[in-house]
Amino acid sequence: MKKIAFENQWRRFLHFSTYSLVIFALACGSGGDQSESQGLDDIMEEETETQTSTMMSDDVLAEIIRGIPAPVELVALIKASGAEYSESMLNPTENSESYTTSYRQALNLGIYGADLGYINMYEKTISSLSYLNAVKEMADLIKVGQFFDFVTLKRLSSNKENIDSLLFITTSNFNRMDEYLRDQGRADLSVLSVAGAWLEGIYISCQVSKATGNAELVERIGEQKVALADICLMLNQYGGDENMVKIAADFEKINKVFAAVSMTSTEAQPEMKEVDGKLVVIDNSSSEINLSNETLDKIIAVVTEVRNNCIN
Repeated sequence: MKKIAFENQWRRFLHFSTYSLVIFALACGSGGDQSESQGLDDIMEEETETQTSTMMSDDVLAEIIRGIPAPVELVALIKASGAEYSESMLNPTENSESYTTSYRQALNLGIYGADLGYINMYEKTISSLSYLNAVKEMADLIKVGQFFDFVTLKRLSSNKENIDSLLFITTSNFNRMDEYLRDQGRADLSVLSVAGAWLEGIYISCQVSKATGNAELVERIGEQKVALADICLMLNQYGGDENMVKIAADFEKINKVFAAVSMTSTEAQPEMKEVDGKLVVIDNSSSEINLSNETLDKIIAVVTEVRNNCIN
């Protein structure tokens, strides 16, 4: 077994919700004309009403979603490692035409959002436009496109000094969108988008890890055990919905392999520190992961299998 110890301090700049990444990704361009969307009534009819006694409350669900780390954490580490940009890893935008159910649209909204985060981190503006359109198409199809202020986001994203304002707006937009979906009885779509973004983030990380063997990236992959458990918890509550059951089963395949990853955490008092003229909170807690090379290979294989099932 390979023992890996790592510190959490670097997260002080990057720890925001998964949905912030999805919406932040939209900030690098403006979409074209909207595609013809399913009516909201059709989407509501398509989604089977779940009959289960173990449904989470809206507040609990929202809290879990907010706690899942954004794929941008992994993407930032990938770029910092010196790994070259590779668009061949991403979900081709032409696949968007094959996503005809709200389940697939929500799942791939998250996947395309993570892809955009990767593209934007490498500042590939031309590629970002086509992926932006794919994200916008998915958002429009599940009737949440109205929560994306493309004009404002594009203006803010043109200047890196606006990052704080951008993150505030994107987080606010997600909160509105998530609340709207829950009010409409469609919280499952929020869960699917989060699951899709997480899946694509770890998929890209696995591909880069396989190619480079970057030790710190392996650490982050092992750490995803916690987020995956939360995602499975959310997906499994929809036991009365056949479509959600199938998706949950795929994620449980990954979860089963991650069971071989052991984690221990050491809590420490956070501290305030001035960084670049701003006061930030430094998380001094640390974690230790035991992850064998054999288990890593199995994780890469099952993540690739599930991710390809989701996009094809």
